[in-house]
Amino acid sequence: MTPHPDQSPPRDMIAAGRVALTAYYTTRTVEQSADRAVSERTYWLPNPGTKKYAEDDRWSYVAVAPGMRTAAVLERNLPVPRIGLLDLASGQVKRWIPVDRPVAGVEFSTDGRKLIATTYSKNPDRRVKIEGSQGWDAPFMESDRTGFHVIDVASGSSSWAGVEAGGGAHNPDVFLNSRQDFAFTRDGRLASRSSPGTSDGTGTSSISGWLW
Repeated sequence: MTPHPDQSPPRDMIAAGRVALTAYYTTRTVEQSADRAVSERTYWLPNPGTKKYAEDDRWSYVAVAPGMRTAAVLERNLPVPRIGLLDLASGQVKRWIPVDRPVAGVEFSTDGRKLIATTYSKNPDRRVKIEGSQGWDAPFMESDRTGFHVIDVASGSSSWAGVEAGGGAHNPDVFLNSRQDFAFTRDGRLASRSSPGTSDGTGTSSISGWLW
């Protein structure tokens, strides 16, 4: 176990057994017009050589692969037409995987061999100013999720499945946030709704994963 209770946010890698804090991020709201904004993430990613976390503000979304050597990254201005495979030691993108439907969320399978990338027609992190509200709110009424790609990491080949957005006027009994990402089940055979990163109460969210 390697806790660092004196570091907030952490600079040195935190791990317990085979599980580690693979990355964490903060969010900020960036105004785009008088009534539109987007929630942007800034990530701190691990370096497997130095065993430290370093800020990397190039990416809108990051998923770290088991083993903590590679991360799948999405560029700014979601949704995007390609997924980068980032080498965490060098900080360089080793390869880009193009997709024919734009994505805004991505996760690895537990063995690291596959990616599931959620497709959207609009940025799911957009925010709106509701009349009478003092701040920015997520558009909870309807999701613009269109489906998901299942991608073989080694070859880059993929298949896509479409889904109904649900919620809103189409189905008022379903309460949806605008971001509705998919993740693999534990055995990697099925897709399910993923759980968001956990917050420490300070606006920082964490992502846990396997060391090997």
